[in-house]
Amino acid sequence: MTGKLEKGCYVLSLSGRDSGRIHVVLRCGEDEYAYIADGRCRTVSKPKKKKCRHLRRIGLSLYGGAFTDSAIAAAVKAAADVPDL
Repeated sequence: MTGKLEKGCYVLSLSGRDSGRIHVVLRCGEDEYAYIADGRCRTVSKPKKKKCRHLRRIGLSLYGGAFTDSAIAAAVKAAADVPDL
């Protein structure tokens, strides 16, 4: 994991079925887990619980919009278009 995970940061999944996909952190648990969503497969109402060691923070500014499925999906799509992640 590169950098500390916090609410609103963009992360890249490193393992599992969703490896290589970009997500937004909705919340970080007290333990070693983060809850992530991409607005499409993983929605805000049913986020993925994933170990922090299986996530890598990518060098984008924090997501500051509304935490709705459509807004997160648009932000993730825009983040995927950024070169050199």
